[in-house]
Amino acid sequence: MAEEMVEGRQFAHVLDSSCSILRPGNATPSILAAESKKCETEGNFAVMRLSVFAERPNNKNKAFFMQSFAVILMCGWLVCPADAAEWSGKGEFGLVVARGNSETETLNLGLQFERKSEKWRNSLKMTALRASDDGELNAERYTLGYKSGYNFNEKSYLFGALRYDQDEFSSYDYQTSLAVGYGRQLLDNDTHKLSMEIGPGVRRAEPVDPLEATETNVIGRLSSDYAWTISETAALTNNLLVEAGSNNTFAENELALNVAINSRFALKLSGAVRHNTDVDPGVEKTDTLTTANLVYKFGEQ
Repeated sequence: MAEEMVEGRQFAHVLDSSCSILRPGNATPSILAAESKKCETEGNFAVMRLSVFAERPNNKNKAFFMQSFAVILMCGWLVCPADAAEWSGKGEFGLVVARGNSETETLNLGLQFERKSEKWRNSLKMTALRASDDGELNAERYTLGYKSGYNFNEKSYLFGALRYDQDEFSSYDYQTSLAVGYGRQLLDNDTHKLSMEIGPGVRRAEPVDPLEATETNVIGRLSSDYAWTISETAALTNNLLVEAGSNNTFAENELALNVAINSRFALKLSGAVRHNTDVDPGVEKTDTLTTANLVYKFGEQ
């Protein structure tokens, strides 16, 4: 019997007299590959030197998802007639650079579009975060979300939501989800706005560990968006998202204070908390992020 360490895991390889390989019970041919280097008989046993390696899944799944995401986004965006739609958006930029005894760099980007008509509402949101300390990368995250809704009336609507989340320092290579459900505008006045959504969906998660199978399970999705206009120049917002499934429950909440500089520019101070209930050993379940960004608003105001 020969033992070998691969990606922090130990595998036992048992060889019979015909030099056949008995693979571990939890390994599959698509993940583990064994190459015969040398086979020679010593007494009644055959000895084989093996080179065993683990392969991470390729990026075909990511590319296919992004292509599907783009097609769905284009179709949903075109549903809203251009002549009857009101569209707006905003871009966010934050950068921290420190030099001296330590070299620290943090880049935070965000882009959001909204398009509304009498019957349809569409929104697209993209974020990127990258941070390094003394040349060593310690944070890298990309998210993409799209939501389309059909209004029954001023308060009730049906929605479909897509989400893609790639965090290089989490237990998952990426997580994607698709959900549909019912939404309702609970508050809508000059001071307070509050909407809530609930519905079922499906989530696909690719673990970082190449020996773990891809997780696909049914989820329940709950979200809320709240905005409080404190004054003509200040507003407080809170966005909550929960995706509960049998393998993992993902939750994210962002609280932000926006202070307008003029009709186009604003300063945004925000604090975000992300939580996964199922993580690998040594990985924290909860991540927090505090940012100060410059915001530029465009489109109809």
